[in-house]
Amino acid sequence: MPGQAPAVERLRYEATHWVREDDPARALAAYLEQCQRPFNRTKIEMMAGMLPADLGGQTVLDYGCGAGSFTVLCARRGARVVAVDAEEAVLRTAAHYARLSGVAERCRFIDSQAFARGLPTETFDVIVAKDVIEHVPDDEGLLRDFARRQRAGGRLLISTQSALSLTFLVESLFFRVWRGEAGWCGWDPTHLRFYTPRSLGRKLRAAGYRPRRRHGFYIVPYRILTYALLFRRSIELPALRYVDRWLGGHFPFNLFGWDVAVLAERA
Repeated sequence: MPGQAPAVERLRYEATHWVREDDPARALAAYLEQCQRPFNRTKIEMMAGMLPADLGGQTVLDYGCGAGSFTVLCARRGARVVAVDAEEAVLRTAAHYARLSGVAERCRFIDSQAFARGLPTETFDVIVAKDVIEHVPDDEGLLRDFARRQRAGGRLLISTQSALSLTFLVESLFFRVWRGEAGWCGWDPTHLRFYTPRSLGRKLRAAGYRPRRRHGFYIVPYRILTYALLFRRSIELPALRYVDRWLGGHFPFNLFGWDVAVLAERA
């Protein structure tokens, strides 16, 4: 049933990854350093701009909260936030971040791999699912569970990776064809699938949402010179993030990013 624990084992990061670091301070430092990389910083800033600047009196679910960037952001904007994640160490890090940010009293943290567990009656004005759905075996069931926790007009901000992108075209040819890694699903080894703007929109509408805004990221790959050198040397051009900032929210550029964020409304 949707919302129940997945029948297959959840893919996990290696033990050296920050999400499995037992020391919250060290994990948070590693996470915040990662957030300052050009791609991550641009994506967080643009997604934050898709949410209301004032969330006073509203309830927010940050599902797959990670170290709590959107948990803290929404709490700072006045919301009451429930943060859910499947990694205990990550939740400790998010709670530590909330305390350091002075918003701990507005946040509640739940350790759960199954959406419905621990949330039997709550509804939410806003749900944030940043880079989560591609990890979930039953993605359609998850979206239906989100919809059950929202009234008409509720907002869902969701992001994931997209196959309708230059990055996917180049890197899938390199990894899937040249190197023979048929199961390659991007830079993150815990991803299960790719989406396209059309396939993600179709799943959102089937669950009861209407996509309202879309933003694309990594439209022109920051590592495009790396591709030209056939991956023999890694070169990043951080200035290309301004393409995402200036054009990523406008049609047709918002269709072609390696990552896509969608703000949808509960029908």
